[in-house]
Amino acid sequence: MAQTNDYSAIIKSVYKEIEKLFKSKEWSKSDDKIIALMSLMHQAIFEQVHSVLIPQKTEKSEKEIRDILAKYVVGYVDKKKKVNFLGAISLIRAKFSQLQKDKRLKAEYLAQYLDLYDNFMALASFRSMKYYFLYMQSVFGFTLWEDTQNCFDGYWYYAGRMVLDGEVKFIEKQCPTGYGKSLSDAFMQSWIFGVDIDNDILKVCGNDKFTDDCFQNVLKLMLSHKYAKVFPYYAQFDCDQNLMFQFCARKDLKFAITGSKKSTNLRIVTKLSDVNGVRAKYLFLDDITQRKDMAN
Repeated sequence: MAQTNDYSAIIKSVYKEIEKLFKSKEWSKSDDKIIALMSLMHQAIFEQVHSVLIPQKTEKSEKEIRDILAKYVVGYVDKKKKVNFLGAISLIRAKFSQLQKDKRLKAEYLAQYLDLYDNFMALASFRSMKYYFLYMQSVFGFTLWEDTQNCFDGYWYYAGRMVLDGEVKFIEKQCPTGYGKSLSDAFMQSWIFGVDIDNDILKVCGNDKFTDDCFQNVLKLMLSHKYAKVFPYYAQFDCDQNLMFQFCARKDLKFAITGSKKSTNLRIVTKLSDVNGVRAKYLFLDDITQRKDMAN
């Protein structure tokens, strides 16, 4: 791709070509062209977001990032302009459906579409907590968030607004056993550090038996290749704990991210811990009240 300071025109042009194919009879028999166009659009969006807009660090650039990802990656309906943006993810899903019905299914096409799907899911995850949960669940080898997303949809939406815009100040979630209430904290916390390496978190657990798991789950997400794909800042560390963190005290359940202005980014304690004077932007409280405390 030719070097340019702005890729927005390329994104719009390529998307129109893909949309045109989707609405024509050529969609079912133009896989080479579709894959080439999709690859070009992914590259253009990635460069526009991470090379052009992120360094600007303005409200305008942030708005443009979300607009690009909503229109061309996730897809949405602009009711004011009466325009339906299909989004790359839904287009690739449609292609999966078509290929599965095609008796002439070619494995190389399916593999290339799977790679593209992974790439666009990573892009969507950069500013969507919902897509981040769905994309990163494979790190744990489960489909928990896919199975429980009807329960978590509201949480993802408001938690995302809390982190990105500061519009929400308090969230409480209650879930049936096995729905991932505590594990969802680890996913949200790792996303918070992806959004801004200068964020800091204090998590207080009511059950001291789970503190180590809470810490390890955050590390497992952040030290994965998928995490570096969503948040390119972390790619420089090559999933190496010693490089990613200024210090990572697994016994003390705290770490500081390399390059962060904070002396400690994550600290996990029990409700009996002495944390007088400790401050953090985000406070997580996990099952603070236990049954044994009923008499207190």
